[in-house]
Amino acid sequence: MEFSKGMLEVARRKVKERELEGRVSLVQGDIQALEFPDEHFDLVLAEGVLEYCADLEQAFRELVRVLKPGGHLVASVDSLYYVTWAMANSEELDEIPELLREKRYLEEEGVYCNALTLEDFRVLAERRGLEVVALIGKPLPYRRHTSLELSEAVLALYAAGVSTYTISRFLKKRLHAVRDA
Repeated sequence: MEFSKGMLEVARRKVKERELEGRVSLVQGDIQALEFPDEHFDLVLAEGVLEYCADLEQAFRELVRVLKPGGHLVASVDSLYYVTWAMANSEELDEIPELLREKRYLEEEGVYCNALTLEDFRVLAERRGLEVVALIGKPLPYRRHTSLELSEAVLALYAAGVSTYTISRFLKKRLHAVRDA
């Protein structure tokens, strides 16, 4: 299922190129209002879609609704750690406080994207009655060792309740110190 008509066309071309017609069904729809009956699927895969949902809770409700008892949900969403790291490394420091506060960020195309920690994701799944079998975080590729340390420091400050203004000031000072070293 795909929300975007353009991406659905891309998928149709790929299905045809790989000679999968008749084995793969493509449907346009909205993950927040699935047009499938309750308890319909043994496996639900939501890869690269949850980060774009305006209402993440509603999307999860729908995914669980169409999942058969004993079925499996495999889902992903952008990592709050990774997005914080990426913003720090691209010096988009002014955007980090909003990211940490809202757990979403504005992508270049003007689309808001969700970003969660593994614990946020666990809570979201368990609130919907799912048993979490495994959680896997996105690794942080880093240019400098200090980049990883900086991301961890920012998240620790946020978790400790430090104001986003203070975190932003800390980041600016720390990045200038790293650059000058």
